[in-house]
Amino acid sequence: WLEFRRVLFRSSSFFKLSVKSSVKNSLVQVRILDMQGREHKRENMMPGEVISLGSGLKAGTYFVEVLQGKKSKVVKLIKL
Repeated sequence: WLEFRRVLFRSSSFFKLSVKSSVKNSLVQVRILDMQGREHKRENMMPGEVISLGSGLKAGTYFVEVLQGKKSKVVKLIKL
């Protein structure tokens, strides 16, 4: 299984993301995409780690895609 938690933009500059997975020793890839599918950020992390994302993004709607092996999850975020 693969799940992630996001903390909504508490400021206009970034949000925090953490990932939980049944595979704890496998790298997780995180991508931020805009509504047109353009990639704005790609970062790797380990399950249980907390990362900050979005500091260079303009206000708008984005998708955060979390990938680990063949598993993936996507969530829509709105940056104000």
